[in-house]
Amino acid sequence: MKQLKIEIENIEDANEIFELAEHYDDIEMIQEKNFNGDITIIELYISATINIITIVSVVIKALIKEKKISSLYIDGDKIDIKNIPVELVEKIIDKKMNDKNVK
Repeated sequence: MKQLKIEIENIEDANEIFELAEHYDDIEMIQEKNFNGDITIIELYISATINIITIVSVVIKALIKEKKISSLYIDGDKIDIKNIPVELVEKIIDKKMNDKNVK
């Protein structure tokens, strides 16, 4: 099981994530607002199967490219997505998502 914590400023930007959580039983989602109410925090718990990881990774990478995600944690580790090239963020995501417990 992988845990992703995504901070997003505009809740409409997370529509693809909501659709994934509705469509796949292997994805559980918890949504909450931060203390100020200006950032939505979405926690995803996903099955560590290759197809689910691939699907979620594609959506997360697209949101990062479009600068819609303000912060990303994978299994408790923060990935700084600001001030570094998108290509490097993509490589880090691929490594973290496919690293351990993949069935």
